Amino acid sequence: PAPARSPRVRAEPLNPPPPPINPPAPERDPVAGPSVVDEMLSESAAGDDGPSMGGYSLDASCGSCGTGPFGEAVASGGFCDPCLLQEWQVSVSALYMTRDDPNPLSTTMEAGSPADGLGTYVPMDWSGGGEVRVLHRFGCIPYLSNGCSGGWAIEGVFWTLDSLTGSVTRRSSSPGGLVSSTLDFTDVSYRRSGLSGLDPGDLFYDARRQRVSRNDDVYNVELNLIRSPSIPCAFGPLEMSWSVGARLFQFDEDWRYVSLADGGMDFGIDPTMEGFLDNNITNTLIGAQVGADVAYQVDKWGLFFRPRVGLYNNHIKNHFAAYRGDGAPFAADTAGYPDYPVSSSTNAVSFLTEVDAGLEWLFSPRWGVHLGYRATVVTGIGLADHQIPHFVADTPAIADIDHNAHLILHGGYAGVSCQF
Repeated sequence: PAPARSPRVRAEPLNPPPPPINPPAPERDPVAGPSVVDEMLSESAAGDDGPSMGGYSLDASCGSCGTGPFGEAVASGGFCDPCLLQEWQVSVSALYMTRDDPNPLSTTMEAGSPADGLGTYVPMDWSGGGEVRVLHRFGCIPYLSNGCSGGWAIEGVFWTLDSLTGSVTRRSSSPGGLVSSTLDFTDVSYRRSGLSGLDPGDLFYDARRQRVSRNDDVYNVELNLIRSPSIPCAFGPLEMSWSVGARLFQFDEDWRYVSLADGGMDFGIDPTMEGFLDNNITNTLIGAQVGADVAYQVDKWGLFFRPRVGLYNNHIKNHFAAYRGDGAPFAADTAGYPDYPVSSSTNAVSFLTEVDAGLEWLFSPRWGVHLGYRATVVTGIGLADHQIPHFVADTPAIADIDHNAHLILHGGYAGVSCQF
C-alpha cells in the first residue's frame, strides 16, 4: 500500500512586528546639490562676513576703520588700501628744474695780462619738462584673520627736460682792448696744408671777443615692481611700501668755446675769423634701484616722501672737435698724436639717488592733484668741463675721459592723476 504522507503545515510568527509608522528617509544622492536647509545655513553664514568695497570682501575680524575721504564706509586699509584701489593709475606732471653750477673753467683773460682773467662761468637756466607715470595693480592678497595684506603693482616712468642752456660772452674791460685765451695752442695747425687765413692760435690770441656756451639734455626711463606689505588692521594714516626696479638715465652735454679774431666784425659774419672748440659728452646709466614710498594721509590730503637709490654702469662717450668757422679742422703737430676730432669711450660705476617729496589732494574718488620737489644726484659722471686740456694739442689726454664728477638736478613739479 502507498506510504502515508504528513500534511504540510504553514508556520506563522507568534509576535509579528508592527508596521512602520513613517517610511524610512531615502539616502541622499552624493552628487545632488545642497538641500534647502544647507542653503539657508550658508546664507546665514554669509551675513556675518566683513564689510566689502570695490568688489573685495574683508574678514570680519578686521573691523571697521571709519569713513573714507568721500563718505564711504571702509575697513582695515580703507580708501588707500591697495586691494581697494582701482586697477590702473595714470599720472601726468609738468617739471621745472635746473642743475647745480658747473665747475669754474676760465678760458679768457685780458690780452697781455695772464693774471687778469675773465671768468667764463656759465650759469644754467631753469627749464621745463614733462613726466608720465603708468601704474597697474595686480595680485591682491586675500585678507587674513590677523591682519590685512596688500598687493603688487608694476609702474613705468618716463621724464625729460627741455635743454638746459647757458652762455657768457667776454670782451676787454678797456675800450678798444683785446682778450686772449688761457689755453695753449702750441703745435696746433690745420689738417689741410696751404690753407689761407689766420693760424689756429691767432684766432684765439688777441681776439675781439670770446664766448662759452653749453647745452644739457636729460632723459629718464624706469620700470618698478611695487609691493604694499602686510599691515595691521588699524595702522593709522601712515602708509609704506617698497619697490625694486631698473632705470635708464642719460645725460648729454654740449660745450662750445668760440673766439672772434681781431678784425672780425661779429660772430657769424666771417667764419674764417672764428675758431671753435666743441666737446660733446654722453653718459648712459643702466642699472638697478630700490626705493620706498611713505605717505601720511588725512581725509583727502596726503604728504608723500619717495626715496630711490641705485647702482649703475655708466657708459661714457666723448667727442672733441677743433676747427675754424668754415669747418676747416685743426691738427695736432706732435708726432704720434691723433688729429681732431678725438672720439673715445669708457665705462664707470655710478650711483644715482633721487628723492621726491610733496603734497597730494584727492578731490574725487578717481582724480587727484599733486605738488612736489625733486632732487636727483648722480656720481661718477663725465662732464664737459673736465675734458678741456690746457694744451689743446694733447689729444691723448683728451681721449682719456675724466669721470669723477657729480651732477645734481633739482626743481619742482605739479600734475594730475587718474584711477580707473
